[in-house]
Amino acid sequence: MRSLFAYLFSCFCGLSSLAAQSSMVINEIFSTGESPTLRAEFVELYNAGTAAQDLSGWRLQRGIAFEFPKGSILQAGEYAIVAQNTRDLSRKFALASSAKNWGNYAGRLKSAGECIELADATGNIIDKVEYELGFPYPTVGESRGTSLQLMHPLLPNNEAAHWRSAMPTPAAANVAVLLPSANAAPRIDKVAHSPQQPKSGETVLVRAHIQDAEGVQRADVLYQIVPAGGYIRLKDAAYNNARNWVAVAMNDEGKEGDEQAADGIFSARLPASLQKHRQLIRYRISAQDRTGKSISVPYTDDPQPNFAYFCFDQPAPYLEKYSLRELHPLPICHLLARREDVEYNINQYRGDSYKNTGTIVYNGTVYDHIGFRSRGYNNRHARKKRNLKFNFNRAHHAETLDNYGKPYPVKRGKWVLSGTWLLGKPHTQGIAECLTYRLFNLQGAPATHTDFLHLRVVTQPIENDTIGNDFWGIYLLMENFDKDFLQTHNLPNGNVYAYKPPKLRNQHPDSSLFGLANAPYLEWDKNCELPNTEAWWRTHLDLPAYFGFLAAQEIIANRETGYRKQHWWMEYHNPKANNWTIFPWDMDATWTQTTGNSTISGAMRKAAFSHPAIQIEYINHLRGVLDLLFTSEQMGMMIDEYARFIYNPAKPQSMVDLDKMRWGHNYKNFGEELQKLRRFVEARRQYLLSKLPTECPTTPTLRYTGANGFPADELRFVCSEYKDSSPFAAMQWQLAEISPSNAPADRPRLYEYTPAWQSGEISSFNASLALPKGAARPNALYRLRVRFKNRLGYYSHWSAPVEFTAGAPTQSIVGKIAFSEVLYHVEDKKTQSEFIELRNVSKSEVQLQGCFVSGAVDFRFAQPLALAPDSMLILVADSALFRSQYPHLNIAGAYKGKIKKEGESLYLYDVFAQLVDSLSLPEAKKKGHSYEATDLVFRPLASSWQWSPAGGTPLRAAADLNPPPPPAPPLPPKPTARDLVLLSWKEILRQAKAAVFANLPNEKRET
Repeated sequence: MRSLFAYLFSCFCGLSSLAAQSSMVINEIFSTGESPTLRAEFVELYNAGTAAQDLSGWRLQRGIAFEFPKGSILQAGEYAIVAQNTRDLSRKFALASSAKNWGNYAGRLKSAGECIELADATGNIIDKVEYELGFPYPTVGESRGTSLQLMHPLLPNNEAAHWRSAMPTPAAANVAVLLPSANAAPRIDKVAHSPQQPKSGETVLVRAHIQDAEGVQRADVLYQIVPAGGYIRLKDAAYNNARNWVAVAMNDEGKEGDEQAADGIFSARLPASLQKHRQLIRYRISAQDRTGKSISVPYTDDPQPNFAYFCFDQPAPYLEKYSLRELHPLPICHLLARREDVEYNINQYRGDSYKNTGTIVYNGTVYDHIGFRSRGYNNRHARKKRNLKFNFNRAHHAETLDNYGKPYPVKRGKWVLSGTWLLGKPHTQGIAECLTYRLFNLQGAPATHTDFLHLRVVTQPIENDTIGNDFWGIYLLMENFDKDFLQTHNLPNGNVYAYKPPKLRNQHPDSSLFGLANAPYLEWDKNCELPNTEAWWRTHLDLPAYFGFLAAQEIIANRETGYRKQHWWMEYHNPKANNWTIFPWDMDATWTQTTGNSTISGAMRKAAFSHPAIQIEYINHLRGVLDLLFTSEQMGMMIDEYARFIYNPAKPQSMVDLDKMRWGHNYKNFGEELQKLRRFVEARRQYLLSKLPTECPTTPTLRYTGANGFPADELRFVCSEYKDSSPFAAMQWQLAEISPSNAPADRPRLYEYTPAWQSGEISSFNASLALPKGAARPNALYRLRVRFKNRLGYYSHWSAPVEFTAGAPTQSIVGKIAFSEVLYHVEDKKTQSEFIELRNVSKSEVQLQGCFVSGAVDFRFAQPLALAPDSMLILVADSALFRSQYPHLNIAGAYKGKIKKEGESLYLYDVFAQLVDSLSLPEAKKKGHSYEATDLVFRPLASSWQWSPAGGTPLRAAADLNPPPPPAPPLPPKPTARDLVLLSWKEILRQAKAAVFANLPNEKRET
């Protein structure tokens, strides 16, 4: 318990305010306008000092970029606006002519969170705000049109609790401003409970970080019980009825669950009797200071105005006899709602709005008050197992897991759930959909990801009755065509259109100014079925993605009606490339007919393929797909990859069997349904191969000619000679990493279609190939192939592969290159550049091409670079700045990223991704002083490093690091024969004298 909360709260309790509050304050932030068609974002500054401030050369940076022009003066007590677009801002808010409205700044403020820095002309940070969307910050933007407003300019603006939401007040005092004599309510900036998802009878500990200058007089947890079958909606009177919220006092006295007294972390125990299986507990935190000021969180602007947890033990046996405990553990998603709302919104309603709300519990997290409904256009109620859609609240988007339990990088505002069905057979419980969309994505045609989940719907007190129980079985979680989809697929935010008449599925904020939202689509729609020039098609259509879209439709035999003015796909305008991409959708009329052509995209395809060069490129693409991807071996592996999530033939029941019982599917044996998929692949492949043009070169052959053991740096191959009636035009090599047959089941499979390395088109024939170093990693399984192209433009089939496991390289640089000096906390960002120094600590030359630095920064040695023994090189953050400081020093390159002054780690990898050296940097104690090694032999020890003089010592002489020991005193000259004789006589005399003295009395010896 201690470790969990200590970590959660240390992130907040350890935040420090700026050392000295500047008179220049970031006072208001408007990050999202009411309409995406108006660029009216702004950042407001306020001069809280007593004198005018010259802002010439100052900058707003990080989230946006703006440099104040010469003569920018802000008087004491005056407000100023830095606008995304000064004209649009003035139009929206009707600013007075006297208002300071500077702009336009570059970039956009992210509504989900951003960092804004105000730096002076020398680069010193004067003020900084790093806001988030939602608690502990207010929830602003979207249809509310609200902005973030600092409650008082003298309050530290790096604390979330000092901000409130209100209608924007550009160049004027904030609506939420406090009177100078007023004090702020207590600040609550962190709330958590443990355990995250309790079981029946467990005590739940709730904690909150609460601070107040006058002292916290009282803090409470107010909780509301939502029993299974007794769901309370946000709009219900019962939700806001004070009698339905029970207060439990919190304490900061080191007792009753509170770990440490007077640390600002208040704690309360919610009794074990509250925790009952399938019961939802909502709660809020309230606090009051000694002057009577009070606060409650979440704030009222939050669309989820409460925190919550869900008590859950384990799923009850289905129909009281089929245990789910031994099945493959799919992520469980609960929908909690009123029974009549589920009946209406899912089984009857035909619209697209969300009439009522429920609660989603997924991966232990509660998403409260979200919209839900069925989906599927006009035939959504034609099936018993409905397709569903969930609409999550702003600032509470869902973290979604893939099939392997890994979160996607982008949270989702909407979930699209497929009930998993095809119009015809086979009955694959969603596997056909998984295969379909995977085929699109592997070919570079952006399509939804598909991930299984186990859906349970809680509408009644009893869990396991035989009529309307919680168990809803297998669902596929898919993506919505919105900004989240584009971001997940690394596409710029742009307009996504559905069928005609144009229906925007996602509107890019800058693409539809002044009411021209549909203009790009109407122009495209008018031209895309006309016989335009080949250059027009290459400019306006993303042909590689389009080829992948068509090939996937072809191999799964999509037999939808095929005319364009329907919803079989979406059309996306890429604002950066200024072209169009087709997103696939509606894949139910597939996997059934092994002969005939796909009917999808008929008119557009016909118009584009009227140009022979484009048609031949597509034929080459399809032939490659049939060689590398749509094969019995590769597709069989893909079928097995998805089937194991829901089917285990070694057990009496799998999830598919229970789903079949729940929804009345009429197939007999799921294993046979999977065999139908495998038979379809082979039959469809053979049919498509038979329809390919035959004007292609003879398929080449290939053999390995390198050293035994396939060392990763000595991989050599040779192919057969070119044979075809048409002259040689080009050849291409491809290396792909593949998953071995015994690969672990806890990670995605690797398929041959995705190259690890490609040669590109080689226009002159060369039968020999030496794979570049780094193309293959040691201990990984690979396939290499080659193909030929003739003058007609047709490629041959890919050769049969050479399959091999790459061995260890014959030469390694591990331990030969070391980090030797790093400057990462500079005195002045405008006059001093950060740098990283590397040194060759070996006695041989080292080739660095393909090596890369990662961790705090990113850099790859793309060009050949040999580093001599005991030599050094420099990587810098800013090349021009470093050259101005050290014009005589050569720079190896500029890295991306920034090393935090708090300290981070750096890693150097060789071309085979093997770790060469690493360095853990401590917190920088001195500005402008580098961290350098004093002993490279023992460099892993902290004692072998020191803080250098100001400015660092980049590329200094090798002797400066490990100075050699002082020279030994010179040896005496070699004695001659005469010297030896004299030495002998002297030694005889010395011994004789000693013998005489030994026989004398003591007094004689003294004389």
